[in-house]
Amino acid sequence: MNSKMEIKKSLYEYEIMTTQQLAILHGWKQKTVYSYLQKMSKDKQIRKVDVPEIKRGAKAYSLMPNQAKYVAEFRNELAMFQPKEWETVPGSMLSILLANQIFCEMIRSTREMPDAGIVEWTGRRTLMQRYQEDEKKPLLKMNSYGVFYYENQKRNIYLDILNGTESLAVLETMLLQHSQLITIDRPKSVGKTLLLFVYLGKSAGRTILQLWRKFSAGSVDIPFVAVAHFEELAEQGIFSSVWQSLDKEGISLMDMPFQVSEKELQESDFLGKTKSIRFQFKSINGFFDEKEATNVKKDEESNKEEDAIEWE
Repeated sequence: MNSKMEIKKSLYEYEIMTTQQLAILHGWKQKTVYSYLQKMSKDKQIRKVDVPEIKRGAKAYSLMPNQAKYVAEFRNELAMFQPKEWETVPGSMLSILLANQIFCEMIRSTREMPDAGIVEWTGRRTLMQRYQEDEKKPLLKMNSYGVFYYENQKRNIYLDILNGTESLAVLETMLLQHSQLITIDRPKSVGKTLLLFVYLGKSAGRTILQLWRKFSAGSVDIPFVAVAHFEELAEQGIFSSVWQSLDKEGISLMDMPFQVSEKELQESDFLGKTKSIRFQFKSINGFFDEKEATNVKKDEESNKEEDAIEWE
């Protein structure tokens, strides 16, 4: 396995990630990921980005344009590749990082559960490319899509992050576009598809539910909409009962609608799972602080093969 290529593919799909997020996604030691990132940054394959919005000293990483083009070619996506999009970090960097953290926390929190976890996770850029190819589908501005399994329960999750500064008009457009997309995408399971909003600030969640009540009045088969505050998820855990829907307060992800699946999944089908892995990570708000990074010794690293993976 070429570990540096795996990191590049992840940074292409999810745009910007912390060391911790990459470690959770791939099931590697955090200090190993940190070591690779430092080498790749020194070789100008990736850029290191300060993220003071998370906390003082927090760092994240994104691809340089030439490396993004390399991955696009690997994925047969050169026709859609736009070099200028990779010249700087994405403007919605914080929203992307928070969405990535939500899915990484789902992966981390189910690591000891053999029949639960994320089996599919699609980033914002891929979603936008996928739906903009079809002129009949609405312009998509959504952070992530994923498929979460728990035993025989399958949940299709569309996730968006609200920073709390969106205008009423923006929230209205967002709700209409997202619900229209889900109706087109999943005509046979609209009512069992989750449209989740995680928000910052004070009132965005309440506003979303008020708008959704107005839009959904009289409708029968509509997506299940729920909201949660990021800090509450961070404090109480990703599967805690902090979500609110139109009809209920204090519900968890496990209380939300699902489809019954007869598909038999193996441990290898889940992202971030390997029998030999044991994680030791902070909670959802524990973004990686470089000062805490690692004591990777240069002489030890120089004796390892470039693409070796260090497993827990």
